[in-house]
Amino acid sequence: MVDAVLIFPPQWIPDHPYLSLPALSSFLLEKGFDVVQEDVNVLFYDYLLSKGGLEKYYTLIGERLNGGDGTIGKKGKFYYTIGESIIQNVESAKCNLRKGKNIINGFTLLRAALEMVSSACYPTSITFDTFLMEYSPLSVQSIKKAVFDSKQNIFLNFFEDEVIPNLLRHDPPLFAISVIHNTQLIPALTLASRLKKYEEESYVVLGGPFLSAFLDMHWRLKDVFDFADSVIAFDGETALASLIECVEKEKDFLTVPNLIFREGERIKHSSTFYRDDMNALPTPNFDGLPLKLYFSPILVLPVQTARGCYWARCAFCPNSTGKRSRYRSRDAALVAEDMDNLQSRYNTCYFELADDAVPPQKLRQLSEELLSKDMDAKWTAFTRLEKQFTPPLLSRMYEAGCRILYFGLESANPRILKLMDKGTDIETAHRILSDSHHAGIWNHVYVFFGFPTETEKEAEDTIRFVVENKDIINSVGFGYFVLCEGSRVYENKEQFRIEKIIRSEEEFSLSHQYIPLEGMDQNQAKQIARRFHKEVEKIFHSSFIYNFRWLSPLLEHYLD
Repeated sequence: MVDAVLIFPPQWIPDHPYLSLPALSSFLLEKGFDVVQEDVNVLFYDYLLSKGGLEKYYTLIGERLNGGDGTIGKKGKFYYTIGESIIQNVESAKCNLRKGKNIINGFTLLRAALEMVSSACYPTSITFDTFLMEYSPLSVQSIKKAVFDSKQNIFLNFFEDEVIPNLLRHDPPLFAISVIHNTQLIPALTLASRLKKYEEESYVVLGGPFLSAFLDMHWRLKDVFDFADSVIAFDGETALASLIECVEKEKDFLTVPNLIFREGERIKHSSTFYRDDMNALPTPNFDGLPLKLYFSPILVLPVQTARGCYWARCAFCPNSTGKRSRYRSRDAALVAEDMDNLQSRYNTCYFELADDAVPPQKLRQLSEELLSKDMDAKWTAFTRLEKQFTPPLLSRMYEAGCRILYFGLESANPRILKLMDKGTDIETAHRILSDSHHAGIWNHVYVFFGFPTETEKEAEDTIRFVVENKDIINSVGFGYFVLCEGSRVYENKEQFRIEKIIRSEEEFSLSHQYIPLEGMDQNQAKQIARRFHKEVEKIFHSSFIYNFRWLSPLLEHYLD
């Protein structure tokens, strides 16, 4: 008997498997449970971007045009004109992208196909990295309407026709749905509602980073329980094993750690908060996932060296005040063993270290472990611009297979960096970017504009730094400051010269508007970000696919 079906719902970037299901699956299998994992997200994109999938939306555009629907506009007419060509070539574009042939052309056609779908479903819009509806995914009332709106909710028919029959055939007592971002909330609750519709007695639990943020604000989750039975916050391995046992043996749910649920009109949560021992966890298990369907020419598997952030001081980040996400590390020898086992089992040498940030010392240790195993691995990591990244270390990392490093530069202005409490300086940042580039490691830097009190002149320092160092910076991601609930800025608005915080009334919003006493306001920051976008488009030609983290380097043959 299948004890649980683990589900990763749309909408998320479908370039490689996300770690949540494989991590849970391996733990539960080790504990003797029989589990199935389903990446519904990549199945959705593969179905949508198929000849049969697109034909439905092409027909819908025609019906809306013939019916005199004025909302479809010029874009709808354009995609109706070229739609047949897109449909004719979509399968070859997918095939070529997965084989690494004509990557830009294939990716461009697939993006156009998603634009065509969005035109047919207006005002709903979907891309590879966003999903928008007329309804907000952060408002309870909007979500309740969106879940049952057959015209705007593009997942409804797919779930009904393709997903639900497959899930129900396993006949498990429990379905677990992972929600890592707010773009997944409407699809996840849509799926949960359909599971309950066809299998009323089944138990549906939600989990993942997005919902975990509400553990200490669990009253905000009360309407989620109209669709699901409970929510597991933060670490899910031990908690989910305990929950499955409770469901099967009808035990008291208050004994399940990290669990939030509704009983009558009351929202309850277990008194036990449990963090799994990183060194006791097994290697992730990707069995059963459609590994050949991901939209990438290489199979990239995620592994973790730690949970939480080792720095946890950046003033803009909720981790700077969070008590729940304490940093816990996995021994480098175990991480190398994970990669070795996964390479043998799934015939891939590509890995992503799926941490908030990996410290230089851990990357040093991991490199030595990989070299001692003589592994042919290629891997990427998120990290900080720490002075410990010396040329010898970066060369050693390259020798051990490091091919991409993602750095949070944030700003190139010294005052702003200090105010952020980044613990870095621009001279060191320049040196590390130069050294990593010359070591053969692709570097990607993240920046944002509008940190409280930042002036336009100070923002220009960041723009100038990136433009002037285009020869040593490989790619750039950017945005503007968002005031996150739980961050040090949010908790200490006077220190950061914020006059007033305008709290969102949406139950699932963790970011808020604000009025600054000095520096740029949010609109000015957005304008600077748009101008920066125009600048970097001229310089970094592959920046338009940077969310597909391995594709830009592939275009430059950095993975040789």
